[in-house]
Amino acid sequence: MLGPYSSSQTKAMLPIIEKHGVPMVEANGVARELFAKGYRHIFAVSAAGDYLDPAFDLAAANAGKLGKEASSMTVALAVDADPYSRDVRAEVLGDAGEHGMRVVIDDELPPELDDVTVTLAKVKTLKPDILVVSGMSVAP
Repeated sequence: MLGPYSSSQTKAMLPIIEKHGVPMVEANGVARELFAKGYRHIFAVSAAGDYLDPAFDLAAANAGKLGKEASSMTVALAVDADPYSRDVRAEVLGDAGEHGMRVVIDDELPPELDDVTVTLAKVKTLKPDILVVSGMSVAP
């Protein structure tokens, strides 16, 4: 079976998949919690948290082209409260730390995503070198 779009939908399906022993290949529901509960029938190429490693490596490797050291680069982060975005946040904090980058914004997006002016004002003021935004959009 091909898995659904989101981690929350995948989480709801996992007990049924396990009960019937049906293998599920998951490409989009990749919150780490899905793979840490001992389910035997869910498979994915990677879990959330692995996606941005190459981006941070690339930014660090090319910092000199911006006249900077990787350790002087700054990062802004704004994430939703869903499990996937929390995993992305943890990854960004880890990747930034590995390269000595400083996280200058660490915001949670508003639930309705209808007003992000506070975060955008911080970005405009602090001018981070890297901006990461992660959230789940849900149509009304």
